[in-house]
Amino acid sequence: MAGFITLFCLVFFTTHRDAVRFALAQEVLRLLTLSCSVTLFPMIIVGLGMSVISLNITLFILSEIVKIGSLIFVMKKWDAGDGVNKLLPLTERDYIERALTLAQKRYAEINGKYPREPILHMYDEIVQQLRILKKIVIKNKADKSVLKRMTFGIYAVREFENSDELFFERLTEAWYIADQRLRGVKVKLPHEVDPDYVQKQCVLAEKYPDEF
Repeated sequence: MAGFITLFCLVFFTTHRDAVRFALAQEVLRLLTLSCSVTLFPMIIVGLGMSVISLNITLFILSEIVKIGSLIFVMKKWDAGDGVNKLLPLTERDYIERALTLAQKRYAEINGKYPREPILHMYDEIVQQLRILKKIVIKNKADKSVLKRMTFGIYAVREFENSDELFFERLTEAWYIADQRLRGVKVKLPHEVDPDYVQKQCVLAEKYPDEF
């Protein structure tokens, strides 16, 4: 029975071509896989060991249920047209444009408050580098000499990791793409390699609704 449900979920969810449903399918399958393993391969453990394993399994199941609930919520909002598609950029250009938009906003904020501060140069440099990266992606030409000189990823870690969470995320996503192009490998997007990408974006969207 569990195998049939698993197959049904896999077929139903993955036939829809948006990453929210795919992420939801992954969480459902994780939960069902655990249920099957516990049912088919019961563990005969006594005393404290059994309590620890039972607690771990319970916590895992609860965390998966929370993830599934949040994904269903996002999926409903997506289908209702509430703009949740911003959670999932689907192309390299989407990721870079998100980073560039926020970089331009940060530059304007700093320029308005501290127009003579040296730090303004760093924000301007980030904006210019992201514009160049966007052109490289649009033309689909990996200009390695230009990519090697880019420093916005270093700025992200050094300046924003602990002070500007959303900007840090946007810059590191763009840097992840730039680094792959520099190395000449097939580009994989952040949501394609991080199984928890959607959940992380949900958290960021709630924390920074005006900038997300």
